[in-house]
Amino acid sequence: MIASSFDYLLKLRTSDIRKYRMVLGEEIPSLPHVASTSTFVSMETVRESSH
Repeated sequence: MIASSFDYLLKLRTSDIRKYRMVLGEEIPSLPHVASTSTFVSMETVRESSH
């Protein structure tokens, strides 16, 4: 949960772009109460937490 202009941030990893498009275009929008989505592409990981 995020205190921002959006409510949740999902970290999504897929095996290929086809699977990514299916999840983003079909699965997430079909979830209850999902009105819209935005995509942010990570260019580099500075620090990865195990939490």
